[in-house]
Amino acid sequence: MRRRFLACFTALTLAACALPAHGQGTRFAVLGDAPYGAGQEGEFSRVIDRINADDGLRFAIHVGDLKGGSEPCSDALIRHRKSLLDALTLPWLYTPGDNEWTDCHHRAAGRFNPVERLAFLRKTFFADPTRTHGPGAFALATQGTTAGFAPFVEHQRFELEGIVFASVHVVGSDNGLFPWRGVDRFWMAHLTVKGDYDMFGGTLGGLPMVGVGFNKHLSWTHTVSTGRRFIVRVFGILMWGTPA
Repeated sequence: MRRRFLACFTALTLAACALPAHGQGTRFAVLGDAPYGAGQEGEFSRVIDRINADDGLRFAIHVGDLKGGSEPCSDALIRHRKSLLDALTLPWLYTPGDNEWTDCHHRAAGRFNPVERLAFLRKTFFADPTRTHGPGAFALATQGTTAGFAPFVEHQRFELEGIVFASVHVVGSDNGLFPWRGVDRFWMAHLTVKGDYDMFGGTLGGLPMVGVGFNKHLSWTHTVSTGRRFIVRVFGILMWGTPA
């Protein structure tokens, strides 16, 4: 993952965020990929202080990776990093990153069971998924209240000043659909044939193709069911030649 983090304190003047009534836009703070190690915690806390000092911000969101990939995925570390976010003095949200659960099976991360780590994140950060964290908390809609989707409490949505915001939990590492270790896991692949192919993504060991990936024209992925069916989904449009 990235070794730097982003904090947006300034106005996000996007067309989708413009408010016709007064034209001031909606301002919020975004953090992610931080802190990566204890050495970044001081800087991270200073960012929190700057966010708290800006009265024009409506809310903050951490978009995942509260820890580095080589840090342990322990209960104590996750709780500690949450305590840093608890210093925010405005409503805040969080969506999980792969460093907090899907990659926790790695040796450097402590050889945890990723599914168990996801359950811990949900218990720790989404005890009440219908409200934001922090002072001035406001209501959220969550997929966890939809019949058949009770576990997915981290999928949240809210409307603010006529703008709809949503946090959707999508992570890498094949989202836990293939083994985390061993020869049957996904491997990184880059297939190039000069003048013909340039594809990047992941594949199963021994396959001479990119199973999940992208090129300059399109991207493709798959889904897996308990019936072990394999379905390929292709996104994008590829056009050859010149239209008549």
